Amino acid sequence: MRNKNLDILRAIAVVLVLGRHDGGHGPAFWKFVGWAGVDLFFVLSGFLISGLLFSEYKKTGGINWKRFFIRRGFKIYPAFYAMIFATFLWQIVKHQDIRWKPYLPEVFFYQSYQPDRLWGHTWSLAVEEHFYIFLPLLLLVILKFQRKGNSADPFRIIPSVWMVLAASCFLQRLFLAQTFADHGNLLAAARFGFSPLAKQGGDARLGEMRHAVR
Repeated sequence: MRNKNLDILRAIAVVLVLGRHDGGHGPAFWKFVGWAGVDLFFVLSGFLISGLLFSEYKKTGGINWKRFFIRRGFKIYPAFYAMIFATFLWQIVKHQDIRWKPYLPEVFFYQSYQPDRLWGHTWSLAVEEHFYIFLPLLLLVILKFQRKGNSADPFRIIPSVWMVLAASCFLQRLFLAQTFADHGNLLAAARFGFSPLAKQGGDARLGEMRHAVR
């Protein structure tokens, strides 16, 4: 069953993102606050996706990573790869030089770490894809080790894991800022590659708490 309150937040996030990319036609304030739309999407994603995993654990006592990833894949891959293929056809029709290097980060979802890519906005989808891969794996590792202690709450360690992840992101950004100050793409990787995962990790804890009290 859909949560109407979350749908309202999604709508707000969409409006904010549109303001960020309106090309200077809208109010300056709209563009200034538009960045929060992507962060809001990350918050909602972390909360909802973790909620699915915690709900599965409550019902079955485990997490089926393969099933989860296949279901997420069918929601993303068909439309995304169709867009990539349409881009390829468009370049052929327009008789443009086709360079394969920009296609690689799009196909394998590492857009945040290579500035030479087809689209400038697909980095956020790469962050989502990383979250889909690593959160279930992290929870499975936690379950494996916590079950040895017969813990009633196997996910109680998540806040500690999130703090380590957040601190690592902060230190990594400081390191890049000091060491590669002239390399904007590396700083972008720090901002767009790791930090959103830390945000989603925090929202995973919110999802866990929501299901723990039910």
